Amino acid sequence: MWILSRVWPESYADLREALENFRVVAGDFVNVFKRHSQPEGDSFQQTEQFYRIQEWNPERYELLLKRYEFHVDLVHDLTCEMSRAANYVCDKVRQNLDKSFRIEQGVLLVRRGMGMDLMEHTYRLEYSNEERSRRPYPGLDEFMRVRVSRDYNVGVGQGPE
Repeated sequence: MWILSRVWPESYADLREALENFRVVAGDFVNVFKRHSQPEGDSFQQTEQFYRIQEWNPERYELLLKRYEFHVDLVHDLTCEMSRAANYVCDKVRQNLDKSFRIEQGVLLVRRGMGMDLMEHTYRLEYSNEERSRRPYPGLDEFMRVRVSRDYNVGVGQGPE
């Protein structure tokens, strides 16, 4: 809401578009995450493990597990897309306002916890030259189709089925 309510000078149209791109990604992230989030303590939210069911029903369990894994992968890929979008905003700030913006700190990175290889991984995620446009994020439906072409992703497709 904050980004949407700002007044931006016309002379920085590409910066305004980059901020709008970030706003749309962040909005989709929040909406997707909220579908299956639950409180964890006083200040955290986590994804509910909605595949854990009380009754013995292997088919339903498998379907819910696939949906859960798809959801978690989509949340992760949207987190990565937010990092790309934020780095894109930083690039536009450097181009338009301050050439030294975040030069000392560098780009924003994404750190992924321990995976199957028992290692933590850190990723530098940015839009490729071909992806850099007015709005590199194409919206949620199209993103689910194109996320496999991004510099890094974990999920694929538009649904577990």
